[in-house]
Amino acid sequence: AIQAETFDFLRWEIEAVLHQKMGDHEAAQQSLGKLINTYGDDVSWQVATVYTYWGDVDEALAALERGFAVRDPGLVYIKGFDTMTRLLAGNPRYEDLLRRMNLL
Repeated sequence: AIQAETFDFLRWEIEAVLHQKMGDHEAAQQSLGKLINTYGDDVSWQVATVYTYWGDVDEALAALERGFAVRDPGLVYIKGFDTMTRLLAGNPRYEDLLRRMNLL
């Protein structure tokens, strides 16, 4: 099903999450690398999503900050993504970002 995804950035995001969950960190890093190297900060939301699923709070927050700086439209999902909310809830950096986005 992943290979049928026509948008590379979405396919690489999903691959990075699934490879990591299956224990193939090298393949996960390769998919994330393709995503970042091809699209840069334009896909900050997708990068933050990957890091969230990986449980990497610092990298997820850094990606969200980059997304905020470039006005990544994916950030509209920030409060509706339960996994991110659970991981980042109560984090002062996350709450500061939500305030700057007028979401708190």
